[in-house]
Order: sequence, then C-alpha cells, then structure tokens
Amino acid sequence: MVGAGQATCLTNATVPGSVVVQPGGSLFLSNATIGGSISASGANAITICGSTVNGSISISNTSGFVLLGNGGCAPNTFRGNLSLNSNHGGFKVSGNQITSTLSASSNTVSPGALNPSGGPANQIIKGNTIGGVLNCSGNVPPPTNEGTSNAVTGPRVNQCSAPGF
Repeated sequence: MVGAGQATCLTNATVPGSVVVQPGGSLFLSNATIGGSISASGANAITICGSTVNGSISISNTSGFVLLGNGGCAPNTFRGNLSLNSNHGGFKVSGNQITSTLSASSNTVSPGALNPSGGPANQIIKGNTIGGVLNCSGNVPPPTNEGTSNAVTGPRVNQCSAPGF
C-alpha cells in the first residue's frame, strides 16, 4: 500500500498481490511485475513503465499526470481492464498491450497542468493494442491519438469512435 503523502518507487520488483495508492500518494513502477490489481483514488501522480500488471487497473481523481507507457518510458502489459476516471492532470497511455477494455471517462486537464517533460498536459491514447473495447466519454478535452492509431479488437466507442483512433 502507498500511504497518503507517500511516494513509492518500485524498480525491478515483483509484488505478488495488489497495490493500493491512497489519496495524496504517488506511485512509480519501472520494470516491475504486479501479481494483482492496482487501485488509486485521489493520488498525486501515477507512472507505470515497462511493467506487467496481472489484474485490473483503476485510477481515479488523480491530481497530477498519469503516464502509462512511452513518452520516455517503456510500454507495459496490462492483463485486465484499465479504467481512468475523473482524473485532473492529464494522461498518456501509449504503446501498451492491454488484454481487455480501456475506459477513459470524465477526465479533465486543470489549467496549468504539465506532463512529465514540463510541457502542457493533454489526454493521449495512442499506439496501444487493446483486446476489448476502447471507450472514451465525457473527457475535456477529448483524448487524441496524435496520429498513431490503436489496434482495437472490440468496438471503439464515444470520443474514441473515429476510424483509426
């Protein structure tokens, strides 16, 4: 568990169970394996690079940037549903293998929010292989794929429904 106000970095680590990030906590995974799920509600920031998560991932109400693959970090393998809901600092989901559904809903970018490189934050879903549904709804601004489409087995829904998204 990542406690409130704590920042936890797991590099080249294996966690047999699940990881919970409490409000105000931050999580950085690099080349890690998580045997269960990841749940974060009200976190400061989440970064997952070059890692495998064998359960679902639920990230909600995060105030800072959420980086899941690419953008200076290696892509991941996610073996469950990935849900990004009501986050406020922008996100990038790029180059990952997602065996199930990716859902991004009601995410916003707060004025002045920055990405990890120091540039303006945005909401990006690009270059992923998604084994289920890609569903985006109620995001302001809507997610973009920056011209790099996602390979999606299931339907593309709502804001992510454009051909080639």
